[in-house]
Amino acid sequence: NGRFKGILIDDSTLVKSLAVLENGDLAGGYVDGLIRIWNISAYMGKKENNEMAPNICYCGIRRTLDGHSEEVRALALLDNGDLASGSGDRTIKIWNTNNGKEKMTYRGHSDRVSSLALLNNGDLVSGSYDNTSIIWNRNGSVKLTLTGHKNWIYSLAVLDNGDLASGSGDKTIKIWNTIDGSLRKNLTGHSGWIWSLAVLKNGDLASGSGDNTTRIWNTNNGKLKRTLVGHSDWVWSLAVLNNGDLASGSYDKTIKIWNTTDGTLKMNLTGHSHRVSSLAVLENGDLVSGSYDNTIKIWNTTDWSLKKTLTGHSGWVSSFAALKNGDFASGSGDASIYIWDPNDGCRQINLNAHSGLILSITVLILLF
Repeated sequence: NGRFKGILIDDSTLVKSLAVLENGDLAGGYVDGLIRIWNISAYMGKKENNEMAPNICYCGIRRTLDGHSEEVRALALLDNGDLASGSGDRTIKIWNTNNGKEKMTYRGHSDRVSSLALLNNGDLVSGSYDNTSIIWNRNGSVKLTLTGHKNWIYSLAVLDNGDLASGSGDKTIKIWNTIDGSLRKNLTGHSGWIWSLAVLKNGDLASGSGDNTTRIWNTNNGKLKRTLVGHSDWVWSLAVLNNGDLASGSYDKTIKIWNTTDGTLKMNLTGHSHRVSSLAVLENGDLVSGSYDNTIKIWNTTDWSLKKTLTGHSGWVSSFAALKNGDFASGSGDASIYIWDPNDGCRQINLNAHSGLILSITVLILLF
């Protein structure tokens, strides 16, 4: 019903990243270098006289993790329940989420840490503006440094066989052997930055680019299988549907649904009045899209009808995360995080601990 479940309030600074913890709490990484952990199950009560959302419930910050000297740009949940944070201060910190204590600091990058991912064996990998990715030992030492990109690394994806894909501003995607650090394949063909990566149901890799195309790659031989052409502006976001189709969201205001087997365009979804900035698939298979028009739309993936348009954000919708209970979170340029009940369309919780853009939300559902 698409009900908004709430908003987390704290008017301090910009949110750069989000991750859902094993106990259901939500961690946010901020420009001020702090990480705040929110207890989204314990409501502090309603705030009256709120014209935008009169039924907003407020949640408390469970704890604040203080240790980074610059913005926290990426978060990842480790297989033991610890939280990893990557920062503009060039470090990665490992935190005990139960007591909030810093356990370890990883040092090795010479520029901002932009992305984090967890490999199949539990090792942590980080991408950086220093053009490298680093695979880390559990003791904080560098296990492997993956070098080869000529520009910053923007996106990471872990393939089914355990290899790592990295997308870069140098317009290439590189596939790495995460055991010995060797470069398995260099995927070229895009003429724009690689903004997004997604692993398809059959193990192929999809990439969205600033050249307005989406490409599908055979990760076994590194060959380009097909190029999906149809967007007239950047392909910013990708989502793999339950039936294996691929959704691509673009700055051209549309969402396109592709048959990944033959590359045909199955559906062109219009309705947003500005750039489509984020996509996610909900537990029931519906597709949710966020836009620079400040709205969220929920699409029925059976007949592609528009089920709901959710309003409330006053800035562009930058990111989504599916929560354990079936709700989903949306991050926005209005500095808020909303948690929604997709069944009735109402906001349940508003997580607002900031005064600037929320760039990303990460959920590691394998731990749930």
